[in-house]
Amino acid sequence: MAPTPPRRRRRSWFALAHTFDGGCSAFGDFVDDTPAEKVPTSGCPAGGTKDTCPRDPGFHPIHNFMDYSYDQCYTELTQGQAERAHDYWLAFRA
Repeated sequence: MAPTPPRRRRRSWFALAHTFDGGCSAFGDFVDDTPAEKVPTSGCPAGGTKDTCPRDPGFHPIHNFMDYSYDQCYTELTQGQAERAHDYWLAFRA
């Protein structure tokens, strides 16, 4: 099952882009430590080795809250995403 609408809204509330934004471009989600991803993940792929940007380091961040995996797959943000969300919270929400 895809992420529920409230979960999607929370992502935007913290100024985080989807991991697949920008595809394989250098900008992606504007966070340097997020692996490039050309298309969103569908489902919860076994093995975690899906890679639509083979020229870039890393596999799809299928466990990342900013991808479109199933809810039960989500377990993490990158350190850079966590820092961006924290900084945004302090600047605009706190």
